[in-house]
Amino acid sequence: MKTVEVHLGYFKKGDDLAFCVGEIGNNAEAILEHSNMLMIASWQLSEIYKILQGKEIDICADTHYIAIECDDESAQQLVDKDLAEFPEDWDEDDE
Repeated sequence: MKTVEVHLGYFKKGDDLAFCVGEIGNNAEAILEHSNMLMIASWQLSEIYKILQGKEIDICADTHYIAIECDDESAQQLVDKDLAEFPEDWDEDDE
Protein backbone atom coordinates (compact mmCIF):
# COMPACT_ATOMS: atom_id res chain seq x y z
CA MET A 1 0.00 0.00 0.00
CA LYS A 2 1.18 3.49 -0.87
CA THR A 3 -0.15 6.93 -0.07
CA VAL A 4 -0.73 9.66 -2.64
CA GLU A 5 -1.80 13.25 -2.12
CA VAL A 6 -4.54 14.78 -4.24
CA HIS A 7 -4.26 18.47 -5.09
CA LEU A 8 -7.40 20.02 -6.50
CA GLY A 9 -7.43 23.33 -8.34
CA TYR A 10 -9.57 25.20 -5.85
CA PHE A 11 -9.26 26.50 -2.31
CA LYS A 12 -12.37 28.30 -1.06
CA LYS A 13 -15.32 29.42 -3.14
CA GLY A 14 -15.08 33.12 -2.32
CA ASP A 15 -11.30 33.25 -2.45
CA ASP A 16 -11.22 31.41 -5.76
CA LEU A 17 -13.79 33.70 -7.38
CA ALA A 18 -11.96 36.75 -6.01
CA PHE A 19 -8.78 35.40 -7.63
CA CYS A 20 -10.60 35.10 -10.97
CA VAL A 21 -11.97 38.65 -10.62
CA GLY A 22 -8.44 39.87 -9.93
CA GLU A 23 -7.05 38.06 -12.97
CA ILE A 24 -9.87 38.65 -15.46
CA GLY A 25 -11.88 41.57 -14.13
CA ASN A 26 -15.14 42.13 -12.35
CA ASN A 27 -17.36 40.63 -15.03
CA ALA A 28 -19.16 37.45 -16.03
CA GLU A 29 -15.95 36.02 -17.52
CA ALA A 30 -14.59 35.69 -13.97
CA ILE A 31 -17.60 33.52 -13.09
CA LEU A 32 -16.96 31.36 -16.15
CA GLU A 33 -13.29 30.95 -15.19
CA HIS A 34 -14.32 29.94 -11.66
CA SER A 35 -16.70 27.40 -13.20
CA ASN A 36 -13.84 26.01 -15.29
CA MET A 37 -11.70 25.56 -12.18
CA LEU A 38 -14.45 23.53 -10.55
CA MET A 39 -15.08 21.43 -13.67
CA ILE A 40 -11.39 20.52 -13.87
CA ALA A 41 -11.42 19.44 -10.21
CA SER A 42 -14.58 17.42 -10.84
CA TRP A 43 -12.95 15.72 -13.83
CA GLN A 44 -9.86 14.93 -11.74
CA LEU A 45 -11.95 13.29 -9.02
CA SER A 46 -13.90 11.29 -11.62
CA GLU A 47 -10.65 10.00 -13.11
CA ILE A 48 -9.38 9.04 -9.66
CA TYR A 49 -12.62 7.17 -9.08
CA LYS A 50 -12.18 5.22 -12.33
CA ILE A 51 -8.79 3.95 -11.16
CA LEU A 52 -9.83 3.16 -7.59
CA GLN A 53 -13.38 1.84 -7.98
CA GLY A 54 -13.86 -1.55 -6.38
CA LYS A 55 -10.47 -1.45 -4.66
CA GLU A 56 -9.63 -1.28 -0.99
CA ILE A 57 -8.58 2.28 -0.15
CA ASP A 58 -8.26 4.52 2.88
CA ILE A 59 -9.08 8.21 2.44
CA CYS A 60 -7.71 10.88 4.77
CA ALA A 61 -9.40 14.23 4.13
CA ASP A 62 -9.11 17.44 6.10
CA THR A 63 -9.76 21.12 5.44
CA HIS A 64 -6.93 21.58 2.93
CA TYR A 65 -5.59 18.05 2.53
CA ILE A 66 -6.61 14.86 0.73
CA ALA A 67 -4.55 11.68 0.87
CA ILE A 68 -5.48 8.24 -0.39
CA GLU A 69 -3.80 5.00 0.62
CA CYS A 70 -4.22 2.35 -2.06
CA ASP A 71 -2.42 -0.54 -3.72
CA ASP A 72 0.98 0.21 -5.26
CA GLU A 73 -0.16 -0.14 -8.87
CA SER A 74 -3.10 2.23 -8.46
CA ALA A 75 -0.95 4.77 -6.64
CA GLN A 76 1.56 4.71 -9.49
CA GLN A 77 -1.25 5.08 -12.06
CA LEU A 78 -2.58 8.14 -10.24
CA VAL A 79 0.88 9.70 -10.19
CA ASP A 80 1.64 8.78 -13.81
CA LYS A 81 -1.62 10.41 -14.94
CA ASP A 82 -0.88 13.56 -12.88
CA LEU A 83 -4.00 13.00 -10.78
CA ALA A 84 -2.04 12.78 -7.52
CA GLU A 85 1.51 12.98 -6.17
CA PHE A 86 3.56 10.96 -3.79
CA PRO A 87 4.11 12.97 -0.59
CA GLU A 88 7.28 15.06 -0.65
CA ASP A 89 8.74 13.05 2.21
CA TRP A 90 7.88 9.73 0.50
CA ASP A 91 10.72 7.26 0.18
CA GLU A 92 10.48 3.77 -1.35
CA ASP A 93 12.35 2.44 1.68
CA ASP A 94 9.43 3.57 3.85
CA GLU A 95 7.06 1.12 2.13
